[in-house]
Amino acid sequence: MIVHELRGPLATMSNTLQSCAAGAKPAAPSPAAEILARQVRKALRLVDDLLEVSRLARNAPNVGAESVNIVQVIARTVEDLDHQFRKRQQALTLSVPSETVSVQGDAMRLGQIVANLLENSSKYSGTGGKISLRLTCESGQVVLCIRDDGAGIEPADLPHIFDPYYRGKRSPVCDRSGLGLGLTLVRRLVELHGGTIEGKSDGPGCGSEFTVRLPAYASPSMTPVVGTQPQSKQDQDDAEKECVKTQKPAEGEERLHGPGEQ
Repeated sequence: MIVHELRGPLATMSNTLQSCAAGAKPAAPSPAAEILARQVRKALRLVDDLLEVSRLARNAPNVGAESVNIVQVIARTVEDLDHQFRKRQQALTLSVPSETVSVQGDAMRLGQIVANLLENSSKYSGTGGKISLRLTCESGQVVLCIRDDGAGIEPADLPHIFDPYYRGKRSPVCDRSGLGLGLTLVRRLVELHGGTIEGKSDGPGCGSEFTVRLPAYASPSMTPVVGTQPQSKQDQDDAEKECVKTQKPAEGEERLHGPGEQ
């Protein structure tokens, strides 16, 4: 209830600041106004995270049974976050299939999973850091892997990184804002889609890797074959392709931008 009460005034402040900034043109807004607007947006984000965790803890929303093209979800999310990577001069590399990769669920929630993981990698990587996103299809599962060369994770912290409000030890390169709820939300949303998530790191300064596994979408018209396994390499290849549609890994990786690129 308190969080709901906080969100109203914060939203009003944010809208008022936007109106003032628009009215100030062509003159540039003052530095003080920009700082205030940035802090209000940050406070709104914290409140929204608290509300989302509370909603997911009270009940399990229906994520739907629609086929969602995760490739399109990734493309939209990357476009939305592009300014953040450019601001920090971070290079993001994508390796995704050129054709449709379908999962069952909710496109908005799936986008939230991708966004939170990419923002987490950006946050814990310094200026000029490198982040990679790879999407593959393995044995009836869609596998999303996001890796960075950032601060890394202490071995003692790894078992707790998905716990609510857990933030681990301080890193000199990362932005310490937030409540430690981003990965908690990701795990809950992944589980609602019938998937799993795992975090890995070789330790401080060695970066981190998060792997999400989601069931590939199976059309209701498809009749599963029970009790048989592919015997030849060709059969295995054919079975692998059936996990979504025919999948072709991209030829090489697509580099979106690098430090200082426009």
